[in-house]
Formats: sequence, C-alpha cells, structure tokens
Amino acid sequence: MRQTSLLMLTLSLAACCNLGNKSSPSSESGAATNSTSAATAPTAAARDFKERPSVMVSAKDILDEYKNNEVRADGKFKDKIVQIRGKVGDVKKDITDSIYVTVGTGAMLEIPEVQCFVKDSEAKAAAALNKGEEVTVAGHVDGLLMNVLVKDCVINPDMKICDRMRVALGGSGECKAGASVPTFQMPDKSKVGVICFPTKEMFDKTTTSDGVKPKDNTASLIASSQSMCMAILGSEKGPVPQSLVDQAQKALDAL
Repeated sequence: MRQTSLLMLTLSLAACCNLGNKSSPSSESGAATNSTSAATAPTAAARDFKERPSVMVSAKDILDEYKNNEVRADGKFKDKIVQIRGKVGDVKKDITDSIYVTVGTGAMLEIPEVQCFVKDSEAKAAAALNKGEEVTVAGHVDGLLMNVLVKDCVINPDMKICDRMRVALGGSGECKAGASVPTFQMPDKSKVGVICFPTKEMFDKTTTSDGVKPKDNTASLIASSQSMCMAILGSEKGPVPQSLVDQAQKALDAL
C-alpha cells in the first residue's frame, strides 16, 4: 500500500511532462528543490547538456510526422539529438557490418520505421534486446531514406542514468523500467526513480508543477538544477529517511 504514493507520483510525472510521447523543442545552475511530502553513440556524462536530447517523442509521433510531411518533419527533427520510445522491430547488421535497431509501434509490416545505427560500445545492449519489447533510443536524426535514420544511437539512455544513480546510492539489484521512469531498490526496500530532462524549460515546468508534489510523507521528490535531473523516493516503512534524501540530493547534483 505504501508504494501507491510512489506509483501515483511517477504517473503524475509522466502526465505532467508527456514523457516519451510529445516533442519538446540548456542549463543554468540554481538551488535544488526538496520536498519530503552507424557511427558513434554519445557517451558524454549527463552534465554535458549539448549531448542531451533536445526532443523527446514516441516512435508513433515521429513516424506520423514523416509520413504526413517530410519537409516539416525534417525541420522538427533532422540534425537534432532526439530521444524516441517505441517497440523493438529488428536487430541486425547492414552490408558494412554496422549494427542497427529498428523501432516502431509494433504494427505488422510497418513502413517506415525508425532505424537506429549504434556503435560497437552499444553492441552488448543491442544484443540484449528482444523483438516487441519497449525500448528508448537517443541519437542524431539524419532524415528519411526508406526509414527514419538515426545515427550515433544510445540504447535505453534513461537506464544508464538510473544505473549511475544506483551505484552512487549503493542500491541493491538492477534498475528496472517503470511506467514513466526507471527505478531501483535500496537495501532497506526504499525505491528510487530518476529522470534527467533535455531542456531547462522542461525541468522548470516539472519541478514547479503541483501535479508532481508528493501527497504524503511515504514519497519524496528532489530535484537538482545543476544536473537538470529529478529523483523520486518511496518508502515501505513510513516517511522517507532524511539520510536517503540528503544522499540522493548529492548524487543528483553530481550526475
């Protein structure tokens, strides 16, 4: 029952930001908010805002845009780092032995699809994918050529950020994909979810929204304007420990 507050908070976060579903056309430092109620993938640290996606969109939305008007879609997406969420189609190699992953809506015989080329460092992540499962990819959109081509792709970048947070906090187990943000569990069974935002505008909109404020003390939301990231903490044993809040704030600032 106590995890209900955390679940409602993450769902509110998704509704507030339309995470992964709507395009969002970076950052200055400030005080963090704390409430107790075929090429190279970007591998820079999360603090390198130039390597953050400037747009977050679902596979359905970007494919619909390109099917409807390629010229307008290029204006929105081409030559930008775009984060796309959809379902895995194929994981293959082209004639140059470059690994690519197709991402779409899951419909049969879908044309076009998003075709993401990944570099060798993402080969292990690509090998772990299964057809039909949900995936998030981020890379440079190169336009439409049969498929919507995306280069320098990172697979599940949110999970990579979550894993860095998990290591910093000493979390147990692995990060797991959630309804809106990936989460992991602490040794005391508290749960932590983390997300980083592509723009300061989106970060500010979320952190000032009444919809994402915790309804009781079994959940806590903290944010860092230094990294433009947010963490959601949930406890099974009553109030979220202040020690975890303080530790998470430091870890967020360092992302």
